[in-house]
Amino acid sequence: MVSFCDAVLEIVIIVISACLLSGCHFYQHTCFYILAIPIFLNCVQTGLMFSISVERLIAVAWPLWYQNVQTTLLFAVSFVPGTIFGGLVVITGLVYIQANETIPTCNVPVSLNPTAYELWNRISLGVNVVMIVVYVVACVILWLKARKSSSDYIKTQITVMKTIVCIVIFYIITWVLPDFIGLAKAMFSLEAEVLIYAPSFFAHLCFTGNFYIYMWRNQSYRDCFKKMYVCDCRHRNVSFVVSAMTSSMRGPTTTAQ
Repeated sequence: MVSFCDAVLEIVIIVISACLLSGCHFYQHTCFYILAIPIFLNCVQTGLMFSISVERLIAVAWPLWYQNVQTTLLFAVSFVPGTIFGGLVVITGLVYIQANETIPTCNVPVSLNPTAYELWNRISLGVNVVMIVVYVVACVILWLKARKSSSDYIKTQITVMKTIVCIVIFYIITWVLPDFIGLAKAMFSLEAEVLIYAPSFFAHLCFTGNFYIYMWRNQSYRDCFKKMYVCDCRHRNVSFVVSAMTSSMRGPTTTAQ
């Protein structure tokens, strides 16, 4: 689902960039209405990243419960934080919509009115900071358990955690850092032109990076991708792909420690 959000956001940004390069001008209201759904999906994505961090913590701290809980339940619950976050931001953007003025570019920070932007920026920063803390705690717990046990389950969780750590580091560089830049811009009333256009550059990196990280780090992902798109597209088996990806994260069910 994170990849789906990435794809939608990247397509919208590419279309907007093409319009800007062709000489189109955007107005505040138009930009906000165009980006309303992408803004919502961006918030959902932020919530999903946080939910994944909690899922990783549960996987290493309470493995027996994690391996027995229903996948559909985890999947459904993971959408709750981001959905609430996205709803608040979009509704605030509609309620406090400001005068319809020409804007230099069209991206998420520029499209939002000051109230909605502050809400989006502060919550996004807060969630991401908590997410980083949760990952650190999960890594420490996993490291302590790995010193006491070398079970297949622990080895699987270490492999998964290494991949996710790469994603989180990339996410921090391409999304959390721009959030801090946006916070500084708002706090100190900075109007440098580079601060207006920089979010689009970082967004392109953020929305396109996960695919390559998974292809680099995750053998199951590579195998599933090849099965879906390379080997024989006439015999795609989506259930196999989902099952393989889920089992690669959960690990063996009989060796949890």
